[in-house]
Amino acid sequence: MKKHKKVAFAPLPSSEDARSSEESGGSDGAIPWKLLAPLLLLQFTESFNLTSLFTYVGFMMIDFGSNRDSAGWLAGLLSSSYFVGQVVSSYIWGKLADRFGRKTCLVAGATCTLVCCVLFGFSPNLTWAVVTRFFAGVGNGNSGIAKAYLGAVTTSRNQAGAFGWLGGFWGLGGIAGSMLGGILARPADQWPSVFDQDGFFGKFPYLLPNIVAALMLFCGIVSCLAFLQEPRVPGRSDSPSGTLPATAQPMSWQVVFSSLAYALQGCAQTVWEEVSPLWMLASHESGGLEFSTREIGIVLGMTGLFVVLGQMFVFQRVSRAIGVRWTYRAGVLLMVPLSALLPMIGLLRIGPVVSWTLLCVFALGRSFCALLSGCASYLLLNNSAHASQLGAANGLGQTMVALLRASVPVPACSFFAWSLSLAHPLGWLVFACLSLLFCLIFVFSLVLSPRLDKPLAEWSEVPLDISPGSNEPSMDEVVELADVDEAQYMDEAQYMDEAQYMD
Repeated sequence: MKKHKKVAFAPLPSSEDARSSEESGGSDGAIPWKLLAPLLLLQFTESFNLTSLFTYVGFMMIDFGSNRDSAGWLAGLLSSSYFVGQVVSSYIWGKLADRFGRKTCLVAGATCTLVCCVLFGFSPNLTWAVVTRFFAGVGNGNSGIAKAYLGAVTTSRNQAGAFGWLGGFWGLGGIAGSMLGGILARPADQWPSVFDQDGFFGKFPYLLPNIVAALMLFCGIVSCLAFLQEPRVPGRSDSPSGTLPATAQPMSWQVVFSSLAYALQGCAQTVWEEVSPLWMLASHESGGLEFSTREIGIVLGMTGLFVVLGQMFVFQRVSRAIGVRWTYRAGVLLMVPLSALLPMIGLLRIGPVVSWTLLCVFALGRSFCALLSGCASYLLLNNSAHASQLGAANGLGQTMVALLRASVPVPACSFFAWSLSLAHPLGWLVFACLSLLFCLIFVFSLVLSPRLDKPLAEWSEVPLDISPGSNEPSMDEVVELADVDEAQYMDEAQYMDEAQYMD
């Protein structure tokens, strides 16, 4: 029988210390703005493109032959097509980014999105729209690659702030996309004195917001080509002597758990983002608010601004105070009552002033929860993998979230549309199910390891022989870090074959 060595997670200086001080933000934990700035612009433009659709998708379905209360059936199909494409390609994009560079794949993905964005604007029917959205998902793995890039150039001292700004600019793009998408869609109807109903934008009523999105994507691509630097990631030759090279190590179960945590909260938030505008669009008789695209855009834009400010200036403080895992849990748990109580606004038949006030309170509360759980899920996933595997790990997370987003919105939107078609509409039922889903996500989050509060690089995997009768490791081998409990990582010990460490 082969002898085995116990491999303990010891808090040693990481192999990623080879990164320069300038790359990781310096010893004081400053955010590496030179590396981050072009990435922020690209995230802004991609978020704009993705969210601009939400405010007018219901009206697009009406133009394709649906009615107000049943628009959810087709809206769910259209939205899911994008995520089906991401299921196919996200992990592949992640592996390609690890192999050929994250900058190259970011530019390639944004270019594919630009082309599909313009084609989507010319959609004459549902089939065209679904196909172009599907290929937009296939051609873009940038959501995961951007997080992998950021994980490779930050440490525990600055990662919360950097990811907060990344999420902040994604939210800022969501504000612009939500507001301008509703304002620019159907321009011939909104500004008949400027755009002719029989003219170009009358024939293609949803082209204008997509042209604006394509121009923004072009600016993001140019900024990446000109200023984005490829991070130096330690590979096989950089591995510490005596350890299995990071590129050869299989990803741990914590990567899978973190990916699933990221996917579950992302899916639940997507259901909220897709169903709530449909609920606002639904008639008063069905328990909705009967809003126009402009009113829906105002609500989404207002809450988006709150998310941006919270991610930039609040998330880092909350994460440092209670840890990454509990930040995630807090955001998920608070969504339980918010989801259950939101549809009461439409059912109570109260005045418009009170309705708008309550809607703003609920929307802002949901935004606060989304920024907590969303940013925390990014950190959980990046803290679970080695820098040389961040592309694959984020690709796995993006595949999982895309799979759930592709499979859940269609039945959710369809279920919502069905609930409105009943003699006694039950539009609140889908929100009750969403509340239950958030409750289950919180229960699942309890399995996440305490090690996920810091990057894996700061819990280096070191072959220490701590079997009975062996010599204890010297203090030169183990460097103590502040506020780290030895039992915390000793309980996480893994066993690996001794032959893995032999030349």
